[in-house]
Amino acid sequence: MRKVRNILCWITLFSGLGVAGTALAATGCYNLDMYPAVYGLTDSDGKIAGTLRRFDKPGWMMPYSNLQVIRQRDGTWTLEIPDGVAEQYSVYPEISEQCHAAVPTPVLTLKEMQVLSPKWAQGIDPQDPTGVEQKVGDCVEQNGIIWFGITYYCGEGQCGLGGIGRYDTKSGKIEIRRPTMLLNVETSPLAIDGNDIWVGTFMSYECIGDTPVVGLVRYNWATGESVSFGGGTDSRHDPNGPCGFRFNDLYFDKNGLWASSDMGLAYLENPNAAPEAMQWTNWVPQPEDLKVPMREITCPGLYATLMRTLPRKDWNGAADYRGHLDQFKHYLQEFNQKLLGKRANKK
Repeated sequence: MRKVRNILCWITLFSGLGVAGTALAATGCYNLDMYPAVYGLTDSDGKIAGTLRRFDKPGWMMPYSNLQVIRQRDGTWTLEIPDGVAEQYSVYPEISEQCHAAVPTPVLTLKEMQVLSPKWAQGIDPQDPTGVEQKVGDCVEQNGIIWFGITYYCGEGQCGLGGIGRYDTKSGKIEIRRPTMLLNVETSPLAIDGNDIWVGTFMSYECIGDTPVVGLVRYNWATGESVSFGGGTDSRHDPNGPCGFRFNDLYFDKNGLWASSDMGLAYLENPNAAPEAMQWTNWVPQPEDLKVPMREITCPGLYATLMRTLPRKDWNGAADYRGHLDQFKHYLQEFNQKLLGKRANKK
């Protein structure tokens, strides 16, 4: 298996899981500034490595320093500061969601969209040839086959439909599957393990930040079965799953699956198991601690801390929410009602 795209690992510092409010001016759909987000994954000599984004102070422009965090073979985490790295500035780190291999662009006609998803097709201008958008998302090449997710933009008279595709580099044949669970979402990133294809799901609208939809999905190409994960143990999606709502990157090592999300980093030891038998381990970054830059945590423990510490009315840039706490409560309600509990309904 070879991952086609080259990814840097961006991890947002959630310093001690205690945050201060920050006023953001831009209109957004989903703001990660106060979450322990992991933005990408790569491996270095058989070890997971990445870069921490360190907040120095609250504010619209938040500086970060390139600190390399490494998951060693013995399971410990170390933090290294590369020499000669200049401080950089960014509000939203770039996340690559496109395949750089030569894959033909999927074709979806308005007529096909009207059959598959009549509601989403209503807003498309039938005279606009660009109205139905389809792009190749993240992809993985395996034995001459390139597997890929489908992405698109939904807004300004354009939209599309999601799915998973496979492209045979020898014959030039392309096949698109559009299972119900993935039909009205974008699918990227992507990782493959035999017949099991794992994808993150999200939506891109006319605002900043990708909106979480159905979390992490495992689709079996042979059986056509789809299972969704996300939100943590006792989530409504599944009896067991990793913390997180928006999954940013996926990576298989020889033993299991790594998944980075808005709620940190997760590892699955048995990705082929039944959902209720899966064993997920979750971490959140704490690069203020040079000796232990990543801390193992349970989803209930993480969410309880977020409920106590997230800003309540910081106007976080998400148009539908009063602040990070309101935004978090909304998605916890969507993904894990049991963990939300009575405390989440208190102002």
